[in-house]
Amino acid sequence: MANLPPPPPPSGPGNFPPIPSFNGPRESGLPGGVPKLPNKKFVAEDIEKASIWPVVLAVTAILVSVVIWVLNRHSSLLLSACGYLLAPFIVILCLGFDNFIQRTKTSKGDWFVPNQNYGQILRILTGIAILLSYPHISGLADHISAWLAQTFPWMSS
Repeated sequence: MANLPPPPPPSGPGNFPPIPSFNGPRESGLPGGVPKLPNKKFVAEDIEKASIWPVVLAVTAILVSVVIWVLNRHSSLLLSACGYLLAPFIVILCLGFDNFIQRTKTSKGDWFVPNQNYGQILRILTGIAILLSYPHISGLADHISAWLAQTFPWMSS
């Protein structure tokens, strides 16, 4: 008979394929299996940290929304709508953007330092923004109900 290759090992619950060892030598030729790093020296400037800009934008949106509410007091439909868009929506978008960017950069690189405090601050600011959106919703409701009463007089009786 011809020379046949040896049969594969029996597969079963106790027989697993061999797993490459991380302690053995690698192709880099270094003893102990330590991978060879590039010759670039890493300095503190190479480490990227989480950006504070979503938090700054959220705080600014809340402050502008409060200023609109104090100055407007249900006198302008446009300002009520702008305040309503600023208070909850921009802050929620900042929370989502911060969460997305930190997760993406954490999974892509080893030189990114996430900051979980930014997410916690943005969650608190989101709750505050939802509460602060009530005066703007009330102003919008005043304008819409006045328009409906003028357009459909039978609704106001």
